[in-house]
Amino acid sequence: MKSKIILLILLILSIKVYSQELITGSVKEKDDKGNLKPLIGANIIWQGTARGTTTDNNGSFELPITKESNTLIVSFIGYKTEKIVVADQRNIEVILESESKELSDVEVVGQQNASFQDYKGIENTTIMTKKELQKAACCTLAESFETNPSIDVSFTDAITGVRQIEMLGLAGIYSQISMEALPYIRGLMSNVGLFFVPGTWINSINVSKGIGSVSNGFESITGQIDIDMQKPFNDAEEKPGFVNVYGDNDQRFEGNLNYRFKVNDHLSSMTLLHASSRQHRKDMNSDSFMDMPTFNTFNVMQRWQYLSFEGWESQFGFQIVNDKKEGGTTNLESGVSPVYKFGSTNKFLNLYGKTG
Repeated sequence: MKSKIILLILLILSIKVYSQELITGSVKEKDDKGNLKPLIGANIIWQGTARGTTTDNNGSFELPITKESNTLIVSFIGYKTEKIVVADQRNIEVILESESKELSDVEVVGQQNASFQDYKGIENTTIMTKKELQKAACCTLAESFETNPSIDVSFTDAITGVRQIEMLGLAGIYSQISMEALPYIRGLMSNVGLFFVPGTWINSINVSKGIGSVSNGFESITGQIDIDMQKPFNDAEEKPGFVNVYGDNDQRFEGNLNYRFKVNDHLSSMTLLHASSRQHRKDMNSDSFMDMPTFNTFNVMQRWQYLSFEGWESQFGFQIVNDKKEGGTTNLESGVSPVYKFGSTNKFLNLYGKTG
């Protein structure tokens, strides 16, 4: 009986000693309003040892005291590490400060290819950017594909100077040409309409080969050419004005003017002007016929874009083209060979609008 009492006393003393060998506490953080909140999962470890623990859902912890160290290291990702020297205290409260730093401005510079394949959609789409168009000294939509093998472009004849595109081996009448998903060049315009889109007006060209979506219309049998034009609201923060002048030894001269005008935060407009001319009667093979017709073209487009803060967007505008061409023999007054003359006058008016 006496031995049992002694054993019970020793057991009580050992429990008391064991309870005195624990240190408890909590780890907290300050929110934006200065209120203390428990920090869950903070690490507490005795310095120089592998003995440690983490805080529970209440931010509390308990850790056996060791003779190997008297310094606690409290850490958490994104917060400054604290070192606490433990003397006689058995309960501590640690408040960790955020380690967030205000960085200077970071500039991310990327380079995009002149043309690339779009793998996000289900269609086989090639996107030609402005860099691709800048490879040519001068260009209209008819001349935009000379540096890219996506579409074959050829002269149908030298008299009219008409260029015809081919996709998948078929003529351009089986391809659909749209402007920002709106019908654009179609019908009688297919022969000459490619010249009515100056390269300086184009932001990018999306070329989709094969049968497209039924939403594009029935005309896209061999593919679709969708033209993304320069817009009044420009996210790239380019300069509001742009002037381009071109001339060559064939007496071809071109002038382009793009000008943006921001009316207010909701409405912006853009004026696009183009004028071109060539009067040189060129005959390289000396057959008395001009290799290419002479022409005078004036082209203007006015665009408006409306953006609402509720997610609505509206675009509307018009385009007016006056184009005159003349081909045939180089000297219409010559009596050596029969005189042949070709002349055409094209006037084009396009009104468009979309809201969504």
